[in-house]
Amino acid sequence: MNEKISNLIISLRRYFNEKKSVLVLFSGGVDSSVLAKVAKDSLKKNAYALTIVQEFYPMYNLDIARKIAKKIGITHIITYANFLNDYNVRKNDNMRCYFCKKIVVKIAKAFASRLNINTIVEGTNVDDLKEDRPGLKALEESGVESPYLKLGIGKSDIRMIAKELGLENYDLPKNSCYATRIVGDFISEEKLKIVDDIESFLFNKGVKCIRARIHSDTIILETSERFMNRIVDLSHELINFTNKYKIRNVFLNLKPRSED
Repeated sequence: MNEKISNLIISLRRYFNEKKSVLVLFSGGVDSSVLAKVAKDSLKKNAYALTIVQEFYPMYNLDIARKIAKKIGITHIITYANFLNDYNVRKNDNMRCYFCKKIVVKIAKAFASRLNINTIVEGTNVDDLKEDRPGLKALEESGVESPYLKLGIGKSDIRMIAKELGLENYDLPKNSCYATRIVGDFISEEKLKIVDDIESFLFNKGVKCIRARIHSDTIILETSERFMNRIVDLSHELINFTNKYKIRNVFLNLKPRSED
């Protein structure tokens, strides 16, 4: 282990050791997995992981979250919510993420209160600050803590920490909620189902970095460089799969996206 990563792990452990109890907002991605792992190692039975399954949560992530939480040994709470009940979320403007995170915090605080948990943490890292993050404002307003921001930890560091801690998802590509896939339109359950079906189909075929964005009656697929050829190889299967939807075109964006 290099000295930098060793020191970051020590810093994370020191952060959690100063807490009495913690609830980790846990998606199953590498960022929240590292927090869950270090929280569990530091606080034992006083560490909890909360996964909120809702319309924007990629369902193929749930199996990953369950598997990682079980390996870590942390108490894993899975709850279900309907974010589309909120008009401010459904209308899908540039403040959508703010209102989504408000719902997340409300649910998390209810569990924290019930279980007498003192601190709620989430996995925003310093590299995330390169993009506009309205949801981070909602988290800060609500007192949810972001250990990576406090300690100055970025994505590449998190992956190295995860590998050092033995987390098998250390190289899992970054994902984002399905709401980001609906471009320039209100969010509907029908559109979200199309996104989930297509991304789950490709994920289960080995494409671990995938975005299926809906533009009217067109799907534009985005992936990283290492999965481009795989999508091309699957093109006939994919077209047959999408024929059941009112999708006129399926395009592949040839500009590779980052996995981080």
